[in-house]
Order: sequence, then C-alpha cells, then structure tokens
Amino acid sequence: MATIAELKKQITDAFMSNETLMNAYGLSTSDSFDDKFSKVSFESVLFYVVAFCHKLIYDIVDVFKAEQQAAIDAAYIANDRWWYNQVMTYVFGAALIYDEKTYKFSPSIIEGSTPLCAYCSIRQAVNANEVTYVKVMASKKAYAVLSIGEKTAMTEYLKRVAPAGVIFEIESNTPDVIYFPLSGETAGIQIYYDPMLVDSTGTLLSDGQTQPVNDAIAAYINGIVYGGRFNVTKLIDAIQSAVGVVDVKINTCKIHKYSDASGVGSVVTTTVDLAAGVGKFDIADETYVSTIGYFPQSAL
Repeated sequence: MATIAELKKQITDAFMSNETLMNAYGLSTSDSFDDKFSKVSFESVLFYVVAFCHKLIYDIVDVFKAEQQAAIDAAYIANDRWWYNQVMTYVFGAALIYDEKTYKFSPSIIEGSTPLCAYCSIRQAVNANEVTYVKVMASKKAYAVLSIGEKTAMTEYLKRVAPAGVIFEIESNTPDVIYFPLSGETAGIQIYYDPMLVDSTGTLLSDGQTQPVNDAIAAYINGIVYGGRFNVTKLIDAIQSAVGVVDVKINTCKIHKYSDASGVGSVVTTTVDLAAGVGKFDIADETYVSTIGYFPQSAL
C-alpha cells in the first residue's frame, strides 16, 4: 500500500505535468514541485490533505476486506481443510459448548491438554452405493493407532460439529507395508552399480558402511506425506540419484494393505502407484539383504 508521501507525489507529478497549470503558474517541464512550492504553501498543504484522505480511505477498505474475508473463512465449512482442522484440534475428553448466536459448537478448554491426533489426512471417497463420503485417516504420535474409546469419542465430536447429513468414516490403522520380494531367484530390485564406488553389497567403498540405495529407499518412503501416494517411478528416481547407481530395475513391488488394526489385510502388487490405505507407509525390511540384487556395470 502506498504511503501518504507516495500518494502526494502522484498528485504533484500530475499537477506539474498539466499544460494548463504550467501556463498559469509559469512553470517549465524541468521544474519540480518541491523547487517551486514550499512545504507550507497552499498547494502543498492542499495536496497533503488530499493524499491523507486517499490513504485513510485505502486503509478503511483494507480493514473492511480483511474483516469480510475473516467472516467468510469462519463461515465456510466442510471442505477438506475444515475437516483437517477439526480433527487436528480435537482434545480427547473435552466437552463441546454450543453458541446460540453462531449455531456452532466449540470445544471446552482443558488446561495443559494437547490435541489427540498428530497426523491426519482427508479424502473424498465413494462407497459401494456410489455415495460420496468423507474419509478421515488419523493417528497419534509415532503413528500410533487410536483406541476404540478415542475413535468413538472423536466420531461423536465430528457428528456434532459437522454439517447435518454429511457421511464420514474414521480410519486409524497400522501402516501399509511395502516390500520387494524375490520372484524365484530374481531380486525384487536390481541395482547396476559402479564398482569403483560401491561393492557387491551396495556399501560405499569410501567409508565401508554407508549403503546409498537403502538410504534412498528409506528417505523416499518416509518422505511420503501422511495420506499420500507411493509411486514406483518416483522411487526409481530416488534410487537412481544414489551414489554409485548406474541403473535400476524394480521387478516386484508389493504392498500389504491393512484393513484393520489387528493386521488383517490384502497384498497388492503394484507397477505404478498406490494411495496409503491408512495414511502411512512402512518398510518391511530395512536391510534389503534378500530383496536387492547388485550387478557391476561400467558407468560409461
């Protein structure tokens, strides 16, 4: 936003460039306003007052816009971000207080309390009857699963704060596990490596302990946002960027998708990408001893 001085300069510049005013005041194109008019002159004071009024109007409009936007933001509910904020601010054991003026519930304050969930992802899903519903995935710290009591309480909380008639479902389960099993004698991942940089176990020759491929796989999977998607192509890109890797081929990639906290689930073979069924991915074997095969190859 322009200052009063900047607004005044805009006015004086227009004044000094006006041909009629130049003739009336005997001005030339090389003259400046400050050179020809003192700060206490009628013209200077008049232009300051006009600039001040402009600035005042601009400030009032900005405040009005900010207030209107705040009101819109407060009233706009039921989008994905709204659901996310409701879940992430929920405190287990807190009561809800109803406001007769706004027709909204707000949680009571429990001193020293912290929100129940540390992770949350919201998706719009369609059930078997082709009815759209809100799928809420949530976990506590360290991706811990919500207990039955915690899930029941949060379900009741969301029923009260959400718009009437909205269908939703809360899922809080153990992570989906990614692994690269052998297919016969063929490794799940084949790494073609530069023998001048790493050995046949994928260990850096320079320090004898770092395993760049293992680190690259772990970094990619751990870097997937909660509720995100596992992408085979992006995994290949991550491995390809590891020190000593000349080429990479993923032969078998499977995901054990858990459907409940007891660990019951289904195995899915993927060649493209998959969304996390419960929000978080994990790795079955961080050593990859039996799932990665290393083959020396010239880097040329």
